[in-house]
Amino acid sequence: MLNRKNRVPSQTSQCKRQSCFGCLRWLIAVSACLMLATLGLADEISLGLGSYFPTEPWGVPLPQDNLLTSNQRHVASAFNSVIASHKEHPLILVSDGGLIIQPQTERSLLDSLSGEIYGSLPTLGLQIAGSSLRAVSNRIINTDSFLNDSDELGSGMAMNSPLGSSYPGMIVRGQPSVTYASSWLQGYGTSGGLRADGNASTSDFGIGGLAYGIDLGRDESGVIGITGGNSYSSFNNSLSSSAQVNSFQAGIYALKRRDASYAFGVLNYGHNRYDVDRIAGIGVAPRSTHGSFTGHQFGSYGEIGWNLDSSILRLQPFSALQYVQLTNGQATESGPLGISVASANFRSLQAHLGARLIAHHLTDSRGRRWSPYFSARWAREILRDEASAFATLNGVPAVKWTVTGNQPANHLGMIGPGLTVELARGVTLFGLYEYQWGSHFRAVTGSGGLLFTF
Repeated sequence: MLNRKNRVPSQTSQCKRQSCFGCLRWLIAVSACLMLATLGLADEISLGLGSYFPTEPWGVPLPQDNLLTSNQRHVASAFNSVIASHKEHPLILVSDGGLIIQPQTERSLLDSLSGEIYGSLPTLGLQIAGSSLRAVSNRIINTDSFLNDSDELGSGMAMNSPLGSSYPGMIVRGQPSVTYASSWLQGYGTSGGLRADGNASTSDFGIGGLAYGIDLGRDESGVIGITGGNSYSSFNNSLSSSAQVNSFQAGIYALKRRDASYAFGVLNYGHNRYDVDRIAGIGVAPRSTHGSFTGHQFGSYGEIGWNLDSSILRLQPFSALQYVQLTNGQATESGPLGISVASANFRSLQAHLGARLIAHHLTDSRGRRWSPYFSARWAREILRDEASAFATLNGVPAVKWTVTGNQPANHLGMIGPGLTVELARGVTLFGLYEYQWGSHFRAVTGSGGLLFTF
């Protein structure tokens, strides 16, 4: 009896111990699950602008340089500074210092907010200025008297001087007896693209323009003229942003020639009108924005060269400098997701080295003179100003950042053929094709025009 009584309590105690161990195991499992869930929720909350932004102990997400472009980092840092100080914001959902956004939309969100296209507009402005300066240069170069030996350069004393009969072999330089006036009209177009450079996205642009002018003088007497023109440009990037630019140009130019050398220069001013359209949004609510502003462009181009002649060919090595200064006004976009962009200045100084190989003294059966040529040049950027802009978010003026755009090529090559035809006395037709390339940059340019000499 005693033994049976002792066995029953022993079995009961064993059951109780097994039950306690089972409960303990369940408690450990549930606690582990809760801990994992909590960590997962914490990770979700602390995503901020995504897994790219590790969170410091005080809850401010910090960007990692090796995962984002500088534009994305600048925008993220600007938002984070506001989040850290205010903790709440009407345009964004904030939790523990982070923005709750799906990871796949993080980079596109930052790109859409940055206004990258404004940072690229100085590079476009440089292309517009260069196209206008080259249009006037083309007018000077593409004339029969420039590409060929000019009859007016050698006014012989044997013909025009009383000493001529006594000294029939003596030739003396003199100013032509006729003063020439010329008018000209030229159309030009450029199409090109800028590849992604590790920060700004891929983009393409097109420029179409018309230049015209009138000048006085010729050859040894020198040439001086005035010019005007208008161009329309478009710019598009892979972020659904676009810009249109209307530019009005005015300038002066001059040419001086000698037997074996020449020099000419062009000065111009451009008034630019910019219209920018973008898609900006947070999450799944993108909105279109529009901004307009004006800009001013000052440009100059100066070239000196030499004529090395053979019977049918002329080699014309040259060197040149091109300077462009752009001033873009302040832009304010529409809507709360639009941005305000501060006015900015941009400068470019390019050194050019090149040569033209000209086939001259070619005359067809109708007496028309043909002057085909091939030109090649290399240009190097000296100043290397950064194409960038300073922006603020309209709805949150405290959010400020710097946006960097596509940069101009530091080294640039340009090659292409040209042709000048003297259709009739005083009427010259000319054309030029040019291919340009550089780091992250490609473009083709074509131009053609008529010159009338009176």
